[in-house]
Amino acid sequence: MVHGILQFTPSIAFRYVLHRCESRDIRCRESL
Repeated sequence: MVHGILQFTPSIAFRYVLHRCESRDIRCRESL
């Protein structure tokens, strides 16, 4: 189960970052 969570978590984080990037493009570039 731990291995599955480790593979699944990055996907959620990536979508969360993308969603944040769409709402605030300027802050996204600052974070990167």
